[in-house]
Amino acid sequence: MALWAAALSAGVPLGHRVGTLATEHLRRVEDWIDAHLGTPIALGRICSVAGVGERALQKAFLPRHGRSPMRYVAERRVLAAHRHLSRPVDGSGGVTKVALSVGFDHLGRFAVLYRQIVGESPSSTLRKALGAAAANVLQ
Repeated sequence: MALWAAALSAGVPLGHRVGTLATEHLRRVEDWIDAHLGTPIALGRICSVAGVGERALQKAFLPRHGRSPMRYVAERRVLAAHRHLSRPVDGSGGVTKVALSVGFDHLGRFAVLYRQIVGESPSSTLRKALGAAAANVLQ
C-alpha cells in the first residue's frame, strides 16, 4: 500500500515504465548509484542492479535524464564533490581527497567535468567556502 501511495503522490501510476524499466525501479537504481558514488561503478554493475541489459538501461535513462547512465554517474559524483567542497569541515582534505572520495580516479577529467557542470574550478569552490568560513569565525 505504501509503494502505491508514494507512486500516486509523485504523479506516477504504479508500474509506469520508462523505456523497459519501471519508474519506481529506476528510482531505486538511482538511489543505489548515489549510495555507491565512492566505489567503482561499471555499466555492467548498474545493469545487474537494474536487472536489465545495457540497451534497456540506456533507453530508461535517456528520457528521464537526457544522458547515458555513466554520464549520470559522473554528474552525480561532481554534484557530491561540489557539496563537500562548498561545506568543508576540518580534516576533509582538499580537492584531490574529495575527488577520490566520490569515485574519480582521473583528476584532470574531474576538473574538466566539474567546471562544465558547476561553472568554476573545484579549487575556486573550496577557496570561496574557506573564505566564507573564515569570515564567519571573525564575526
